[in-house]
Amino acid sequence: MFFLNQQRYSAQRFELKLLQEKMNQAQTISSQARPAHLNEITRLTQLEVQDRVKFSTISLQLNQPTLVRERVDIDIDAVARLNGDHFIQRAWNSIKYGWQFVLDLLVFLLMIWPFYLIVLIGFLLYRWLKPYFDKLK
Repeated sequence: MFFLNQQRYSAQRFELKLLQEKMNQAQTISSQARPAHLNEITRLTQLEVQDRVKFSTISLQLNQPTLVRERVDIDIDAVARLNGDHFIQRAWNSIKYGWQFVLDLLVFLLMIWPFYLIVLIGFLLYRWLKPYFDKLK
């Protein structure tokens, strides 16, 4: 897990960058144009001081407390025993499921009616042809 211990943020104004550029230019300027640039550098230096007062570096410290996670294992058998059905309800469910099985068995037996028809026709043919087979022996 990631914790935020400490982060720093700073703010500076654009004039500070201009001051750095002007100081670099002042070193390469000829002696005639120096007084105008020195006034500009002085003004920018004053702005830098004001910026340091107004927009000084801000230090923020963000702390996040450490969380200890717990894990609880559930005993499923104990829950099933406590929330399970009682004997009477289980017995009634068994009767309902048994009756449903009998109905399903009857539907299955009705579904194979062509097999009964073939067995009946075979039995009738056997009874009708049995005397002829007995005479042939």
